[in-house]
Amino acid sequence: MESLQVVPVDASIARRAAGLLVSRKRQRDPREWIDALIAATCLEIHLTLVTYNLRDYPYRDISLYPTSVIS
Repeated sequence: MESLQVVPVDASIARRAAGLLVSRKRQRDPREWIDALIAATCLEIHLTLVTYNLRDYPYRDISLYPTSVIS
């Protein structure tokens, strides 16, 4: 865990997360806020998001790995 970097949520990440939430149809699930913050952080500081939950991150321009999941 020592190699992990904590990235604080600043105003630009918060604004981008709010914009991502507005673009989604489902906004009532609390997990949507968490997913939007994660996605916004990756977008703001140009990171690749490593996840198998691709459906939770349908945002344009986000870099995902793996890019597809074999069921």
